[in-house]
Amino acid sequence: NWFKNCIPPGYEDKLAFLGWTRPHQGGIPACSEMLSRYLGQIWSGEKSLPSNWKEQAQVDKKVAESWYKEAADYHTVMDY
Repeated sequence: NWFKNCIPPGYEDKLAFLGWTRPHQGGIPACSEMLSRYLGQIWSGEKSLPSNWKEQAQVDKKVAESWYKEAADYHTVMDY
């Protein structure tokens, strides 16, 4: 799930946004550190994104939107 909130579709080998989302539990620096390590593994070829990662991201977006109904304007709160 790490990739779902940081890699824009079409830029998976070039661009990622770290630290702009915030977990509903835990801290931004710790999550950003783990995500940067994961992205390093992806970009170095040690790991790869799932073949259906874009579809997974869309499904999780709908789940997150239904989960955070009471804070609909907080688009950066994520469930890592």
